[in-house]
Amino acid sequence: MSLAKSIVFLTTILCVFNTSAFSEEIIVNTKDGVTSFGIQIDFPEHCNQREYPAVMLVAGTGLYYRNVSLGIGGTERDLVFKDLSNRITQNYCVATIRYDYRGVSCDLVDRPAIERCLDEDIRSSLTAKTLLEDIQLVYDTATSHPKINGKKISMLGHSEGSINISRMVARKSVSPLGVVFFGGVTESPKSLVRWQFVDRSVDYAFAMDTDSDDILTNLEIMKGYDNSQFNGVVPIQTLLSPTGVWNRFGLKTSFTYQFSFVVANSLIQPDHKPYIQNDVVFSGYGWWKKWFLDDTSVVENLKDFTGAITYFNGSIDSQAPSRQQMEFLADNIHMMKTIPEFKLFEGKGHSLSSHPLYGPIDEDIADEMAAKLVEPLI
Repeated sequence: MSLAKSIVFLTTILCVFNTSAFSEEIIVNTKDGVTSFGIQIDFPEHCNQREYPAVMLVAGTGLYYRNVSLGIGGTERDLVFKDLSNRITQNYCVATIRYDYRGVSCDLVDRPAIERCLDEDIRSSLTAKTLLEDIQLVYDTATSHPKINGKKISMLGHSEGSINISRMVARKSVSPLGVVFFGGVTESPKSLVRWQFVDRSVDYAFAMDTDSDDILTNLEIMKGYDNSQFNGVVPIQTLLSPTGVWNRFGLKTSFTYQFSFVVANSLIQPDHKPYIQNDVVFSGYGWWKKWFLDDTSVVENLKDFTGAITYFNGSIDSQAPSRQQMEFLADNIHMMKTIPEFKLFEGKGHSLSSHPLYGPIDEDIADEMAAKLVEPLI
């Protein structure tokens, strides 16, 4: 399908009050013909230019509308991509590009919003392939816009967004002057998801070891389960030891066995079979399976990239452990043409707040990240 056929000729100027920006919405049809979704380009109102350099914002794993509701602070700043866009367009003569995930038509901040704005049939069409096609469609549409200088683009990736941007860079289907990752990954999806299932689970379990003797008893598990990371996610029965106690080696062996079962069961599923998380269709299995199959690291994907590469990662990141990412980068940096800058923020999590997972991004870090994104463009 050509780009021209992918674009629905419906553009809307959106007034953004209390900011110095105006926005244009473009509705595009997906390459696979399943659905359409929105792209929003925010322009700085205080600049009067024929065309603008731009920053494209690529979210991570989730069910995201263009604003990316990822904060728990109870303010407008919880919409982390909207907040970053405002910082860029208010302070620089640079546009921003945001977009909706397929099947998501508003910020899913509560159950009524999920019921109103999440199309689960469409979400089941999301695979590793269609995800990259959607991101590529956003890039191609935005860079061909008459008011965007397609040769002056930088890209921001959060979490899985860093993986997807690196894949596109490796394919040479995007040509950003620089990339900035926060909560970013250096290793492969396959190695990261194994850490999440096995090593992280061992650490979460031993947080219930109340006497800190490095022996986890079934009694400690039963007492600690309700306040653990496993509550509502993993049945308590799968954590209990047949002997009544675990040491770290034994529990890691158990989690490794359980992980191998998850992998084997997932890989036999059809790509478009609904993959369910938290009682909703999150994607098709074709997206989920890529985590067990893709052993190409982000570093390898970026090895020939000559633009600027910057990581903004927190020391208490619960999804992409920062020191593990730093160590992998250090061990493999010899293959890269560009030496990445890795900024480690102590006491900050996956979304660069004091929470291990959620935002909003710390104000000073958000300003620094905006400046780094704009740096290669001006």
